[in-house]
Amino acid sequence: MNRRLLPIAIAAAAAAGCTVTAPTVAFSAICSMPDAATCAFGGTCDAQILSPAAIDLSITNELFLGVEAHNQALDNSDKASGRINTHDAYVQEIDISYAGGALAIPSTSARMQQRIPANGTAVLGILPIPAGAGLTGGSLGFGTTTQVIATMKGKGIFGDGSSFETPEFEIPITICNGCLGAIPPCADPVQTLFVCPQDGQRPLTFTCK
Repeated sequence: MNRRLLPIAIAAAAAAGCTVTAPTVAFSAICSMPDAATCAFGGTCDAQILSPAAIDLSITNELFLGVEAHNQALDNSDKASGRINTHDAYVQEIDISYAGGALAIPSTSARMQQRIPANGTAVLGILPIPAGAGLTGGSLGFGTTTQVIATMKGKGIFGDGSSFETPEFEIPITICNGCLGAIPPCADPVQTLFVCPQDGQRPLTFTCK
């Protein structure tokens, strides 16, 4: 179900006297990039991006994003009885389809293994435009820009072996050829340029140290 429709659906079902359970695992936000020198995320986004993610095909053919995800399943451990927690969620697969824009991008599926603790959050490393999508500088004319919607769904298992599937999460992406330009080298030749996560996309951070 589209996450934007979820509150409406829950309200309608509640009005009809139904019992409704919200999705246990769901994506919630696209993170701004952390300090370029460390390029390390915490358990949540320090900040969210305020404009669509972007990729410049003249520089790179993949887009990396940090996406915050929530696991609403409660920690079910019990020290008194010795029962361990089995409600941590393990995201094992990301399925992505595309719509809109001037490019026909095939649906993709990628395997992964990232954990979201019970009753907690985690930032997952996602490639909404993977290299396997086959986009190159020749996919768009130089100076051309288009926008697509990547619709993402995650699948995985809990620690007890039961499976889950997240609601759909839409990511607007600007795809261009030559719109961003490469990051210039450090003015001081003694310094090193750090980029998180890579040149040719937004969001990113960079610094010279």
